[in-house]
Amino acid sequence: MNRIAVVLLAAGKGTRMNSKRPKILHEVGGKPMVQHAFVAAAAIATIPPVLVIAPDDDGVPNLLGEQASYVTQGEQLGTGHATLMARELLRGRADQIIVTYGDMPLLKADTLAQMAQIQAQTQAVITMLTVKGDLTSSFGRVVRDEDGQVQEIVEMAEARRRPNTAELLSITEHNVGVYCFDAPWLWDNLDKLPLRQARSGPEYYLTDTVEMAVQQGREVVALMTDDDSECLGAGTRAEMVAVERAFRQRMVQKWLENGVTIVDPAATYIDPEVTIGQDTVIWPNSYLQGHTQIGPDCIIGPNVILRQVVIPGGSRVEQTRLIGPAETSPASPQLSPISEAEKSALLAAAHQARPQAYAPYSNYLVSAAILAEDGRIFTGVNVENASYGLTICAERNAIGQAAAAGVRHIRAAVVLTENGGTPCGACRQVLSEFADDIPIWLADAQGNLRQTSLHTLLPDHFGPEKLSF
Repeated sequence: MNRIAVVLLAAGKGTRMNSKRPKILHEVGGKPMVQHAFVAAAAIATIPPVLVIAPDDDGVPNLLGEQASYVTQGEQLGTGHATLMARELLRGRADQIIVTYGDMPLLKADTLAQMAQIQAQTQAVITMLTVKGDLTSSFGRVVRDEDGQVQEIVEMAEARRRPNTAELLSITEHNVGVYCFDAPWLWDNLDKLPLRQARSGPEYYLTDTVEMAVQQGREVVALMTDDDSECLGAGTRAEMVAVERAFRQRMVQKWLENGVTIVDPAATYIDPEVTIGQDTVIWPNSYLQGHTQIGPDCIIGPNVILRQVVIPGGSRVEQTRLIGPAETSPASPQLSPISEAEKSALLAAAHQARPQAYAPYSNYLVSAAILAEDGRIFTGVNVENASYGLTICAERNAIGQAAAAGVRHIRAAVVLTENGGTPCGACRQVLSEFADDIPIWLADAQGNLRQTSLHTLLPDHFGPEKLSF
């Protein structure tokens, strides 16, 4: 399995935003832009993503904490120079290097994974992401030869200086600026980039790696996305409006496909962490925010704000503002990114442990698997005792195994029950001793799976009086 590292370029000052905050910390889709980009990166990276930040930037490290690694770009010398800042940290630690940006919050993890897969399969030194654009786009044009092979990227300014300007600008395949590199090739060639004169001064462009690779006789391949919203960045507040609109459209489309009726998509606002049950109807002017959970067969709206709350199935909520426990502040630890491989391993471990459960009286078998910070997985099962009317829970058994092995922090958990039920209150409290907030997957005996989080199961107001055993 290839080792994948992701470099997120996040050192830009974002002066066009006219703000005291870096542009990547401005929120779209309910979160800072860089957090969306980081979650996508972390989902496919095999080591913590590396963020290239400005020397005086403490906002991004405060937001993402130890989930990420950081390097600084002392001088603003372009994308090639920014990527070079990560070489010392990453050289020898990864086979593939994906470079993307902190202000592209709609870029999908699946797209990054597909780029890595294509690069590994073709052995091309570069896989680049492209999009079909129109003549007015400011993106660089992707020039191919008569055999369809990528030859170079021509930026707008350069195209206007060439004799075939009209031909170049008419090219509809445009460069997004996201790349997956063969790691040894990238680190060996970044020093060779030519110094270009940009409007803000001299810069080293990462786009020049494409022509460099071609001149060396190495292959460059392109993946064209079929979702042009992935390519949206937000360098100005006006561009943020377009990104926010695209987020809303993506969420609306997701829930329409999952059996939810949305009466007026243009007047409905749904954050990415919201969950909605089948056959629920959402009326206009509904704002569904945070980790709100809405059951099936509900009628929501019109004119509601639901934030960090749970709405049982069959409920009707209209003309209402319901605010649950305070969300984690941007500077607090966020949910740890869990790769699909780690998630699959957790599920497999929980299923493998289930036959060891001892529940002769209730026949309600429970198994749990937890992922330690160091990557180890520990499992536990429930054990019933009829004489004392007591069940030792699977989750606490798993935690006990981990604690005995010296684990003091966990990143995720899976709980497998007959019906996909949630951990009891005591188990949630024990889990909270080992995690700030973690993703928790709840699975049932039929293989159905849903994701929640520890903070959703155990909100701030959850006290000892609500414990159940």
